[in-house]
Amino acid sequence: MDEATKLQIEANDRTIAANEKQIEKNEKRMEMLRDAMLEDNKLTFEAMKHLTTLSAGSILLLVTFLEKLFSNQREWSWLIIAALLCFIVSIITAMSSLLQAASLMTTFAVAHTDMKLKEQSRSATVVMTFVVFVLGMIALSVFTIKNLY
Repeated sequence: MDEATKLQIEANDRTIAANEKQIEKNEKRMEMLRDAMLEDNKLTFEAMKHLTTLSAGSILLLVTFLEKLFSNQREWSWLIIAALLCFIVSIITAMSSLLQAASLMTTFAVAHTDMKLKEQSRSATVVMTFVVFVLGMIALSVFTIKNLY
């Protein structure tokens, strides 16, 4: 074997070793990203459970005091209906987000596939849930302030 061939083999071995190190770094990075994504989904799952509970509790309180809320010619009573609808939509979107998060965690943990579209869909549902819940709270607050003062 001539000197040039030996040098080429040594260069190839160094390249292979460098590539193996890079692959190992990338695998560690992917594992960290996967763990972070799973943790994010767990936290989102918990937040959606709490929003579902808060929305259901708000609906129960509104229904309990419905007679008092609509008595004595209250102003802007349509806000109560808007609040009820917002809380109902909040529950529906939170449940959808819970199902999406569960599916996303299972699929990613098992298949290790790219989940960009599913993640974007879940994120949009989470945002919609928070927005609708906040709108319901605002409607209820405005109704209360308008009729108390």
